Amino acid sequence: MRYPTINQYIETLTNSHKMFRTLDSFTVVTDAYGEPVFVAGNYAAVFRIEVEGKEYALKCYTRGAEHVCNVYEYLENVESQYLIPCRYLPDEIYVYDEYGKGDYFPVVVMPWIDAVTLGYETERLCRNESHDGLAVLANAFDKMAFGLMRQEFAHGDLKQDNILIGKDGVLKIIDYDGMYVPALSGCHSSLLGSPAYQHPARNNSFFNKHIDDYSIAIISVSLHALARDSSLYAKYNESDNIIFNPVSILNGKCELLDMLEAEWLDEGALQLYAMCRMLRSTDPDLPQLERLLGTLCGEPDVLTDDCRIIDNTDRFLSLICYDGKYGFMDVENRQIKIEPVFEDAEPFSEGVAPVKINSQWRFIDSAGCKVLDCSCYDTVGPFRESFALVSCNGLYGFIDKNGQEVIPVQYEFACNFRNGYAKVRIGDSYEYIDTEGKLKKNM
Repeated sequence: MRYPTINQYIETLTNSHKMFRTLDSFTVVTDAYGEPVFVAGNYAAVFRIEVEGKEYALKCYTRGAEHVCNVYEYLENVESQYLIPCRYLPDEIYVYDEYGKGDYFPVVVMPWIDAVTLGYETERLCRNESHDGLAVLANAFDKMAFGLMRQEFAHGDLKQDNILIGKDGVLKIIDYDGMYVPALSGCHSSLLGSPAYQHPARNNSFFNKHIDDYSIAIISVSLHALARDSSLYAKYNESDNIIFNPVSILNGKCELLDMLEAEWLDEGALQLYAMCRMLRSTDPDLPQLERLLGTLCGEPDVLTDDCRIIDNTDRFLSLICYDGKYGFMDVENRQIKIEPVFEDAEPFSEGVAPVKINSQWRFIDSAGCKVLDCSCYDTVGPFRESFALVSCNGLYGFIDKNGQEVIPVQYEFACNFRNGYAKVRIGDSYEYIDTEGKLKKNM
């Protein structure tokens, strides 16, 4: 079927008498020049109409969308504060083509929302350097995304122009034609969404409730980054995107993402660090994203049986291993306190814990912030009596809480300090040293 052009729809709407099967008694809202008010997209034009004093959006298709009947049938029974109620009317509007032949075409009707797009609001807040406003926006998006991920449907084309922000600050999504709904399980997607928000590996066969994972992650990371530094928008925005290019990320050529990862890791913003790492995934399905968003939104953490408690000496900062990574959890309330992102870790002792990330050791505090850089050592142990055992090239020594190597790395073997002394191996014998590294006899 050949769909009408926007101009053909305009001609019909300005002479709409008896051109609709069920809709009647409406007027098309016009601008100061008497032209119909509408928004054009890739697949449709959305006109603003008025019925009995109320305004609605009338969506008229310029191209066909394969699964729209299934989508709108499903949405009739879905209640969500993030969706706008809508009606799909097949064979509703009669439009003549340029040869004088006519046919009926489908439309979608929904309330007209007095709102701005996420893209508009993001640009405005960045222009005004409103970091607090951007932080509120980032949190509102995370809350919406978390709510959407708990549903059985997925949008399919989440981007800044398909997210509206009402006067009450509530976010809503529009443009449902590319949605996945349960009835479409096993089908292929007919629409792949905007490349600026999609994983480069997404194709028609990847069509399930996780098609929004990558889009959600890239928008969330973008908004949190701008809340931290709004000047990034002017530097990295390329109109369609916010501040990231998915192809550059997957090719490992995104300096912005490298910078954010390093800074969020040092600052203890480990959920955001983990989300940055997700953007580098070769798979568009991001299975841990929902849990991360829940943590960012203050929701209780939900961990599977794969979570192993390694050491629970400190019940509120117990060392755990989850999905092959190490972190810390409040086992009393079953809440993640420090996101499991580390390759290795030791329990907290004397207020800090040694962790390994990107093949390098560091100490973190109870907030996950970096407090000591120990990247020059091969292994690092927890502090005991204000000294931490470290090793390099098979030899051992000790550092203090300032990171100073107070006892040189020179011993073939060493144990932690206990009651002011540490056992070390010198040649073929074992000796004890004090906190100044002096040998003590007759121990």
